[in-house]
Amino acid sequence: MWLSRRSPLMGFEMPNRIPLQDTTCWVSINTSTCLHQAGEIRAQSLHEGWSDVQKYMEAALALLGADEPGWLSREDAWEIENELGVPPLVTNPMYFMSVKNQVEERLVYVGKTSLTRSRFSGGHAAITKLHDPRFNGFEKKLYLASLMFHDDFDYLPIEYIREIDRAEKLLSSIEAQIIYDLQPELNTSHRKSFGSHWPIQVMFENSVNGSTFLKGMSSYGPKGGGRSPPIWSAKEISRAARCANGMFLLTHK
Repeated sequence: MWLSRRSPLMGFEMPNRIPLQDTTCWVSINTSTCLHQAGEIRAQSLHEGWSDVQKYMEAALALLGADEPGWLSREDAWEIENELGVPPLVTNPMYFMSVKNQVEERLVYVGKTSLTRSRFSGGHAAITKLHDPRFNGFEKKLYLASLMFHDDFDYLPIEYIREIDRAEKLLSSIEAQIIYDLQPELNTSHRKSFGSHWPIQVMFENSVNGSTFLKGMSSYGPKGGGRSPPIWSAKEISRAARCANGMFLLTHK
């Protein structure tokens, strides 16, 4: 959206640009394959996607001689894309495994991609468990998903959250919340106790042709909040709320 000149990305350089807990996290399922073909899919981790975004933005700002990515002129946008190419795509740092027959398709495993594992393989514990005879006759599928946060001000891909350790903690917290709420049978962690350090409204959308898997589902976690310590402190939350409100007023004059 930045190069298309529809957004100034005003908050990109601000460490306090965080997904407040009244923000919606959209888990967007966009890729699927039969599980026996999963080894052919390259699983890009959040760390890789985050690094790609940082490198691109640093190069773009250096090209412009700017400190932060404000509104672009048509000439600026052309120069960036001509010199650096198109911006990195969002990654798919979360995945889901399902079993499907003529009656139902149900979620059996939730996971996040790893920096050390570039592809899904037969050695994955959940894939091994799916050889259990109780899953005979079911089609096994793998779905990949991106994470995007949306509030009154803007959209915020998880790859834009600073710093990387916060982004990875947030991904882990959302994974834990989804497991606790949806109870996939092959997950062993987070099913009995709520392990999220940043409870947030999670909504699922599915753009895979012909698939309704998890489409329209939601996750909120239990009442009473998440585990301590939270990812961001009360002081950081207050500062981020003031920042978001100021940016919203500035761009909606």
